[in-house]
Amino acid sequence: GAEIRHHQAILAQWPLDRDAFEALSRCYTEQEEWRSLAELFRDTVRVREQGEGTLDVAGREVWARLMRDKLEDNQTCVTIMEPLVEQEMLDEASALLLMAAYREMDNVAGQFGVLEAQLMSADPTNEAEIIEQMEAFAEDHPDLSELGESILHHKVNRDPTAMGPRLALIDLYRQSRD
Repeated sequence: GAEIRHHQAILAQWPLDRDAFEALSRCYTEQEEWRSLAELFRDTVRVREQGEGTLDVAGREVWARLMRDKLEDNQTCVTIMEPLVEQEMLDEASALLLMAAYREMDNVAGQFGVLEAQLMSADPTNEAEIIEQMEAFAEDHPDLSELGESILHHKVNRDPTAMGPRLALIDLYRQSRD
């Protein structure tokens, strides 16, 4: 109604007006107008990113979660989150959200890609834990031998002096040649 039009008019003039954004967001939520709420977040994220010259991680996460949870649109959720992977800006909450969307889409490569992205941006003290998660994931998908090869490459990159992963890669290459 009138309240929505009022806040839309304010945002048309001042796209980053916090009070108008919050009021409009509340109106859409109360009326369960999820598509309109998603468009509000989309527009706000775009304006923020243009102004700041960097990705709006928190805004993208809320927008993507809305697409996935309320509109059941996993593909759009993934599209919203992929720039975070590309820019190595994926935080834990975003990674979990993206992993869930890929899982629901039965996209194994996407799920493994999230783990790889986490590894690339991980603190060195967390790398071993992420590699363990990757190994467990690969065990759950034995039909995808390239996952094991990718893990071995990550292990070699992590510790170039470790002989175990190097020897395993050599064995893997010999097997693929035969």
